[in-house]
Amino acid sequence: MSEELNGIVQLKGYFTYCIYQAFNYAVFRFEDEDEGLITVTGPINSVDMKSRYILKGTYVNHPRYGIQFDVLSIEGIHDDNLEGIIAYLSSDEFPGIGRKKAMKIVEHFKLDTLKILNEDPSRITEVNLSKADQATISNIFKTKSFNEDIFYWLINYGFSLKEAKKIFAYYKEETKLLIEDNIFRVYYDIYGIGFKRVEDIALKSGMVFNDPRHLGAYLLYLLSEATFQSGNTYLEEAELKSLFKRYLPFEYFDVAVNNAISLNKLILEDGKYYHQDQYQSEVLIADFLNSFNNLSIAYDEEEVEKTVTDLSQAWHLSLAFEQHEAILNFYRYNLSFIVGGPGTGKTLIVKMLVESLKKLYPHYELHVVAPTGRAAKRINELCNVPSSTIHTLLKWDKDSNTFTFGKDNPLLLDVLIIDEFSMVDNLLFAKLLSALYRVKKICIIGDVHQLPSVGQGNLLSDMLKANIFPVSILKTIFRQDEGSEIVDLANDILKGHIDFNKYHKDVFFMPLNTKEVIPKLLEFLLNLLRQNYTLHDLQVLAPMYKGLIGIDALNNALQEVFNPPSKEKNELLFRFTHLRVGDKVLQLKNQNSDDICNGDIGEIVDIDMKEGNLIAAFDDTIVEYRDDDLNNLALAYCISVHKAQGSEYPYVFLLVSNQHRRMLYRQLLYTACSRAAKKLFIIGDIEAFSYGISNIVQSRKSGLIKRLKKD
Repeated sequence: MSEELNGIVQLKGYFTYCIYQAFNYAVFRFEDEDEGLITVTGPINSVDMKSRYILKGTYVNHPRYGIQFDVLSIEGIHDDNLEGIIAYLSSDEFPGIGRKKAMKIVEHFKLDTLKILNEDPSRITEVNLSKADQATISNIFKTKSFNEDIFYWLINYGFSLKEAKKIFAYYKEETKLLIEDNIFRVYYDIYGIGFKRVEDIALKSGMVFNDPRHLGAYLLYLLSEATFQSGNTYLEEAELKSLFKRYLPFEYFDVAVNNAISLNKLILEDGKYYHQDQYQSEVLIADFLNSFNNLSIAYDEEEVEKTVTDLSQAWHLSLAFEQHEAILNFYRYNLSFIVGGPGTGKTLIVKMLVESLKKLYPHYELHVVAPTGRAAKRINELCNVPSSTIHTLLKWDKDSNTFTFGKDNPLLLDVLIIDEFSMVDNLLFAKLLSALYRVKKICIIGDVHQLPSVGQGNLLSDMLKANIFPVSILKTIFRQDEGSEIVDLANDILKGHIDFNKYHKDVFFMPLNTKEVIPKLLEFLLNLLRQNYTLHDLQVLAPMYKGLIGIDALNNALQEVFNPPSKEKNELLFRFTHLRVGDKVLQLKNQNSDDICNGDIGEIVDIDMKEGNLIAAFDDTIVEYRDDDLNNLALAYCISVHKAQGSEYPYVFLLVSNQHRRMLYRQLLYTACSRAAKKLFIIGDIEAFSYGISNIVQSRKSGLIKRLKKD
C-alpha cells in the first residue's frame, strides 16, 4: 500500500515491466497494492519482477508524461510473515501494544511468535515489556478460542491482518483445509485480494511456477484484465492464446485452460472463452429478459390517454408524437425502452410516467435508479420520486462487494425506471435483475450514442440490436433557447461532419496551441467568476490524465489560481496532491454509509492537521475522510469525460490536444459536449477534435444478442 512519510511517499508492490533502462536510470511500471499501475523513474537496477518492494520517493508532474513517481530508495520485502505478525500484535486486538512493542516480541520469538503465545501465553515474560503489557498480552491469548489458531496460521502463512480477517470470515473452520488444497481460492472468492498478492504468497510458500493451480489462476487473471480493458465479455481462442504467450510459456496453455475449466471458473462456448462471472451475468440477463418480455399486465388505454392529456394541460405542454407513444408503450409493455439524445425530453417523460403512475396505480411501489449519484439526485429533484444509485438500492457492501438484495431477498418493487442506462455494465445489471423477480414493469432510458459502461458489456446497444423489445426513439429537439446549439453540435458529431462556422451563440471553438491553452482557460474562468458564477457552475473536462493539458496538470494549475496556498487555510499532502480548505473535489467511489456516490462533486470545508482528517461538503451532506478514505477523493477543477457522464453543468470547457489523440473518438466527444447545458467552449487543437469525430471505436463483443430470443 502507499503512505506518506514526512513528505516522502511510500509504495508497496511489484515491478511489472521495464519501459526504458540505461546506466543508473530506468523507467518502470510499478503496481502499487492500493494505487494500481504507476510509472516510476530513477536509479532502478536489478529488480526481480516476482518480488515485492517498498519504494520511497516523491510524485512529480512531468510536462510531457504527466504524474510519475521519482524513486529515492528501493527495499525488497524479504519476509512479509514477520510484518503480518507485527501488524496483528499492534492492532486494536491488543490495546496499548503499539508497533515498537510488537517488534520487540517478534524479534524475540521470530516466526513462531503466535504459535508460542497461543500454546503458552506465560512465555511473554521472556520479552522486556512492562508487567502491565505482559499481562495484557497474556490475558488476551488465554481467552482466545480454537478459531484463532486458524487466524494465526493465516498470518504466519503470509497474509496481512486485514486479509486474514476477510479470509477467516469467509471460510470459517474450513480455512486451512481449503487454502492448503488451493490457495488461489482466495483470489477467486475474496473481494479485494488480487491475483498478484496470492501468487506471491503461493510461490514463497513452495508452490512451483508450473503448478496447474497457479497456471489456471494466472490465465483467469489475464482474461479478466483483458476483458476489462476492452469492454468485451469474452476472448476468442486466438486472442487468449496470444495473450497467454506474452506472459507464460505457451506449452502450459492447455494445462492452464484445463485447470480453470475444471474449477468452473473458465467457460468455453462456441470457441469463446468467458470468465465465469461474465458468462453467468450474460446468461442471467438473457434468461430474465426473455421471460419478462413475454409478460403482460392489463391496462385501460383510454384512462392512460386521459391522464396524460390532463397532465399535459396542467403543465401547459404539447407532447410530440414519439413522446406520447413512449408513455403509452410504458403502459402497453412490461419491458420498454426510451432512447434519445440531449434536448429530446427524456427527463420530461420520466416526470410524466411518475405522475401518471401515482394517479393510475397509487398502490404501486415505484423507484428510479441511475448509475451515478448525481444523475439519481437530478431525477429526484426534477421528478419528485424516490431515486438512488443501483448500488444504494441493492444495499451494496463495499468491503465484501456483496448486495443485501438478490435472488433470495428480492426487492419489493412494482415498477423500476432505470435512467442513464448506457453506463450500466453486465455484472451490475445481472445483480439488479436477480433482485427484481417481483417487479411488474421495467422502463430503461438512455442515449445509445454515449460512452458505454466502464465495466464489460455494451448493454443498451446490444438490447436494441436484438430488435425484440418495444423501443421509443426520441428525435424531436425541444431545446430552442439557451444551449440549443449544443444539441445541434451533438447531432453533427453523430453525423461525423461539423461546419465550425455555424456555431456562434452557445458553442465556441478556440484554436490554440498546447502552451496557450491554460492561460486562455484561466482568463475565461476568471471572467465568468467576476460575473457571479461559481466554480460549481463551470466544469473543465479533458480526455486524459497525462500531458501538458491533462487532468493532473490542469488541476494543479487551476488550484494554484482559484485556491492558492495561504496561512489561513489548512492543507495536507496526500500522495502527489495538495488538498486544502476551499478545494473543489470529486468523489471517486460509492460510499453508501455517507450517502455520497462516485462522481459527486463537493468542497473541502475543514482539515484537522493534527489527525490528518478532512471534511468535505456535498450539497447538504457532510463527509469526514480518514486515512485510506482519502483514496476516494480527487481535485475536481478538471475531471475526465467518463467521470462527467451522467452529470450536466451550465458551462463546460472541453480541452483537446494531439497529446490526447489515442483517447479521442466519436462517443467520447459526443458525451463530453452533451454535458453542457448552456455554453460549451472547445479549446485547443481543433484538428484533433475533427479527428476524434471521424474516429469510430469498434463495437464491444458479447454474446448477449444471440441469447435474446427473436420469437
